Amino acid sequence: MPWNYETDCENCGIKLKIEEQPMNVPGGKDKEQAYCPECNHLVAEHMTSGFITARVLKQ
Repeated sequence: MPWNYETDCENCGIKLKIEEQPMNVPGGKDKEQAYCPECNHLVAEHMTSGFITARVLKQ
């Protein structure tokens, strides 16, 4: 089951939603990163067999 959560960028303070998009295929997990779309600061890093995205929450 994919996960998602809200956080603030430590660099610029914008509110973000971090989401996992699972690939639903068997195999190993890799360390994936997500970056703030406003300032390109690393905001999430997780081991997953899918992908991680960060998007700005409407204010």
